[in-house]
Amino acid sequence: MPPFFEKYRPRKTEEILGQEKAIAGAIKAIKSWNRKSKALLFYGPTGTGKTSSAHAIASSLGYEIYEVNASDARNKESLLAGIGNAISQTSLFSSSKIILIDEIDGISGTKDRGCLQEVSRQIEGSTFPIILTVIDPHDRKFSQLKKGVMMMEFSPISIADMVNKLSHISKKEGIEIKEEKLAEIARKSSGDLRSAINDLEMVSALKSDDLDFLGFREREESIEKSLLKVFKTTDIEVAMSAFDNVKQDTEDIFMWIDENLPKEYGLPEDLARAYESMSRADVFNGRISNTQYWRLLVYINAHLSAGIALSKDKKYDKSIEYRQTGRILKIWWANQKSMKKKSIAGKLAASTHSSALVSSGFVPYLRLIFKNDRKMASDITESLKLDKEEVDWLRK
Repeated sequence: MPPFFEKYRPRKTEEILGQEKAIAGAIKAIKSWNRKSKALLFYGPTGTGKTSSAHAIASSLGYEIYEVNASDARNKESLLAGIGNAISQTSLFSSSKIILIDEIDGISGTKDRGCLQEVSRQIEGSTFPIILTVIDPHDRKFSQLKKGVMMMEFSPISIADMVNKLSHISKKEGIEIKEEKLAEIARKSSGDLRSAINDLEMVSALKSDDLDFLGFREREESIEKSLLKVFKTTDIEVAMSAFDNVKQDTEDIFMWIDENLPKEYGLPEDLARAYESMSRADVFNGRISNTQYWRLLVYINAHLSAGIALSKDKKYDKSIEYRQTGRILKIWWANQKSMKKKSIAGKLAASTHSSALVSSGFVPYLRLIFKNDRKMASDITESLKLDKEEVDWLRK
């Protein structure tokens, strides 16, 4: 007997949960396909229906589907050969076919060097529609590939949609389970429907109401994936768990959001509400610093995740490559520059028996001397015992 996730895999496009926009866009693009068309890149977290959607779209259009799995390919050569064969062969049983290149995350950036560039070259100008799937398209190794594809986002499945699906399976399988237990399974799956269905099957096999053994999906997620969840959803339950499995601390999350929020939210009112949520989170962060009452972290997380997610009325369609803030580096550079000034001011203060604050006001005059009077500069260097780096800084 096949496992539940295979038995209840959606076969028709209308059976795919929560991805209506991506599927409609894909069907429109495939129907009008020509050699100048861009390949379609389905991207989103595990268990959101990317592969199933490709098969369902092919079925609904009466197309054959030829699947190449990048993770299963033994090496670069076998993967490229599989794609090449798929593109060159005509369809045997239908008027056309879709070529699915699944899980391109499996292509290593180092071991399979040059493979992604070659894939980009192969799919360009294909006679047949091409769909690629990937979990995280913001990985730098995909930067070249993304230039030649049309990106279509698959969002995490909402809790409500998952509960409905799990309830349907339970009735079909004769599983007696309360709806609140189904909701708990859905929450613990972190938006991954396939995992939720697997968990339901496990619970039914063990005939247990205790779901503690399931645990939440402990996947360490990149900060980029977490930002994607917050910025691209209006589902409070999806947003609330966005930062649960990232390794970054709260300060880092603040800076990542601050750097990328203006790129993602286009409407001023959405930005204003989002920054208001960040401001409230920062207030709680300050209280933790003052009181060491760490239970306030839950409020910080709520404002940085659900607060920002719900600041918009609807999600934005644009695809953004999230970047780490350069602020820390800028601060470091600024500190490096000011350190020389502070060091020189300190030596001048010791020599003149004045404060470092007063002496720092004379440093600009020292710079003028070092640029225009070598003899006096040499005397000052000897008197203050300036090192080479300090002298070089004064001469700039």
